Amino acid sequence: MSRVLTVLLTYDDPECGGAADALVEHLERDAAALEGHCQLSVKPIQVLQNGSHRDALYGSLQDLFQMKPQDIYVIAFLKGSQPEEYRKVNELCNSVRPNAVQCQVLTHLANYNDVGLIIRNLVRLVLDEMTKGEANFGTAESSK
Repeated sequence: MSRVLTVLLTYDDPECGGAADALVEHLERDAAALEGHCQLSVKPIQVLQNGSHRDALYGSLQDLFQMKPQDIYVIAFLKGSQPEEYRKVNELCNSVRPNAVQCQVLTHLANYNDVGLIIRNLVRLVLDEMTKGEANFGTAESSK
């Protein structure tokens, strides 16, 4: 049985919508080579104006826990300076047990000169998580 890595991607629209779309496209394309060992499921979540990334993630995590996912990777694109929301997203991700949740929260996305580089780095982190889990999953399977 192949493992499933679920990526939850929250973003403020329209400021971060283009970067979120590009990230989804790159993740799906680059993860195709690993699909025999780890299946990738990307769930973009648009956060409406004055909405909370934490609340959107909480609802999505509740839905996921009904299906007992193996691994979850959270990426949040916050527009502007939102220190309270940044803290809440990180606290939520750190409190989730027993499932392993990796979390990347990026702010001020519009201020970066090379958003493409940020997207490539996020793709690399997710692919690393897919292959890292593949090694752990293979070890667990062989010990049975």
